[in-house]
Amino acid sequence: MNQNNFLISSKPRYEILDGLRGVAALVVVAFHILETYSKGPAYHVINHGYLGVDFFFALSGFVIGYAYDDRWNRMSLKDFFKRRIVRLHPLVILGCVFGLFMFYFTDSSFFPLVNEAPLWKVSILFILASLMIPSLTKWDIRGWQEMNVFNNPTWSLTYEYIANILYALFIRRFNTKTLAFFVFLFSLFTINLTMNIDALGVWKTRTNEAFTVIGGWSMTIDQIIIGFTRLLYPFFIGLLLSRIGKRIKVKAGFWICSIIILISQFMPRIGGEEHLWMNGLYETIIILFVFPLVVSIGAGSEVKGKTSQSLCKFLGEISYPLYIMHYPFAYLQMKWVSEHQDSPLSIHVFVGISVFFLAIGVSYAALRVYDIPVREWLTRNWIKTNKNVKNDKPVIAMELYDVMDKRRTYRDFTDREVSDKILKRVINSAFKAPTNDHLRQLEFVVVRGRENIGKIIAPLGKNIDDFKKLVFEVNDSADKDKMDMFADALPKQQKMLMESGLLIIPFYRQKQTPLLKPSEQSSLNYFASAWCALENMLLAATQEGLGSVFHIPVSDETDKIKKLVGAPEEYEFICLLTIGYPAENAFIPKQKQINVEDRIHENVW
Repeated sequence: MNQNNFLISSKPRYEILDGLRGVAALVVVAFHILETYSKGPAYHVINHGYLGVDFFFALSGFVIGYAYDDRWNRMSLKDFFKRRIVRLHPLVILGCVFGLFMFYFTDSSFFPLVNEAPLWKVSILFILASLMIPSLTKWDIRGWQEMNVFNNPTWSLTYEYIANILYALFIRRFNTKTLAFFVFLFSLFTINLTMNIDALGVWKTRTNEAFTVIGGWSMTIDQIIIGFTRLLYPFFIGLLLSRIGKRIKVKAGFWICSIIILISQFMPRIGGEEHLWMNGLYETIIILFVFPLVVSIGAGSEVKGKTSQSLCKFLGEISYPLYIMHYPFAYLQMKWVSEHQDSPLSIHVFVGISVFFLAIGVSYAALRVYDIPVREWLTRNWIKTNKNVKNDKPVIAMELYDVMDKRRTYRDFTDREVSDKILKRVINSAFKAPTNDHLRQLEFVVVRGRENIGKIIAPLGKNIDDFKKLVFEVNDSADKDKMDMFADALPKQQKMLMESGLLIIPFYRQKQTPLLKPSEQSSLNYFASAWCALENMLLAATQEGLGSVFHIPVSDETDKIKKLVGAPEEYEFICLLTIGYPAENAFIPKQKQINVEDRIHENVW
């Protein structure tokens, strides 16, 4: 991770939910590729692949509540909308550009209007699409009456934008009971659609799609009602689950939830043409009960093992760009199929698989080369920056809890120099911490240059082997995450202090009794105050986009280092602190997820 990754997310992510979003997105892509060969909804190979969109809406409601519910006392509407635009819109634009470049190449029997579309009209519709302004059906230039003629799946993102606006203006103010009421109300909307009740009498011509939730991508009254129906219950139930903190913890939660998602989407058509209501009942159960259950399990369970963690991370990263970027490939595939219907089955299979993996590859490239850099730039330069120092690059002005969430221990740094102005801000933060005598008797020795640092930390060399033995001898927890951390940390005890070229030694004045021979607990007040100061420095470094790591002296290191730097006898130092810009491939130890409610004991233990 490089320094800019501090800006990407505001809170620790739910790894399993990220992974599940990726699983559903992959199925949606496969669904769209195979949909080309379908005679209608009842014949889809991945028959309920479209339900992935309804799952996305449920995830969206949960994530929005988790990410923003507790921030409105320190975040304006403008800040919220900026954050959401930065998160979502760069890929919207790229997807439209991608679809625009491919538009005229898709001229075929599937898309009868493409060859007749004048360039001026295409240009206007491209601008509207890039601004997320839906296209009216009378403006259609493809023949499908899509909201976005260049990238059809953005129809669901249109409703996502609407949900974000409604949340910021109104829904965030709802209490739990009000949310629960709307969840119940919107469940009736869902049943009205899935069971084809049609209380408003707008779906009389809806035959092939009856008893399904298919639809929402067109600017007609019936399709708009379908779009809002698909959005409202999942979004509100996700938000409600986030508010009430309903989490279900199970072993292998990611794999169990993935299987549920796959089964729900791959389930063949139920009931056939004679009993359409059975399929409606199935989709009702999936949307109203199964998807909320999956969200609760995904939020409450943990990912174990490097393979699962890496897979969840990859799937989470690729999910949104894949959903946004894949459909222009599907347009091209449909054109190819229309012109090669007599080709052998093996060739059709090969083309379909090729399109699937090509979409994944292009989406991942778009994420790395375009989306992340653009979002980081927008975050630094548009959302909220700190420009108090003229000669330093502006850094993201994170909220206090965001900074706490971001703080991590890094042991790999680049050689980029930390400026004196940033260094002084970090050290100054130490003097904002509480001290036991209010005198703030802190002193800091700052050592720059790897050669100079090497001389100061020379006493560590002979103690490293003993330190390694001690760590492994006392390890009786069999905790894999702990041992992974040690495996990374132990070989780097000296290297990590030198690599950034900046070492800070925080000293404090130890009065009354020697540190290691306290007469009572209060004798450690000065020592405790120094650690409070260090915590401020760690958070300040995080605020500046820096990583940090410290080494606590062992054996005779304290006396030797004090002598090397010429420290007064009555002063002690708590650690050797390095701050710097993290290397791109820096190992980040996994933090234990703690349920704070389990650690709070009211009145008695």
